Amino acid sequence: MGSYAFGFDFGTLSCRGIAIDLETGQVAATAEEKYAHGVINGKMYHADIPLQKDWNLQDPMDWLFCICQISKRMLKDGNIRPEEVKMPHRAKFSSISARAAKTA
Repeated sequence: MGSYAFGFDFGTLSCRGIAIDLETGQVAATAEEKYAHGVINGKMYHADIPLQKDWNLQDPMDWLFCICQISKRMLKDGNIRPEEVKMPHRAKFSSISARAAKTA
């Protein structure tokens, strides 16, 4: 059984994902999904609500949809079972964050 970490990058128009094999450090899969609503400006897409000039919004539901689609695709393309995806241990992650903050 392998061990994998998933990473996500939420950009302006799409979300990208990468699956890393934690044993070898190799990329196991990548995927990208465009946001259904892209960048929202001018007015809200669901109602006639004008937005201020220079406002550019995104729909958080797009982020959730994309992370689900990308995760499914990386599981399939990387031949990864869901139980092989590891989450960072909170204590270890907090410790790493604290050390990073001290050195910044």
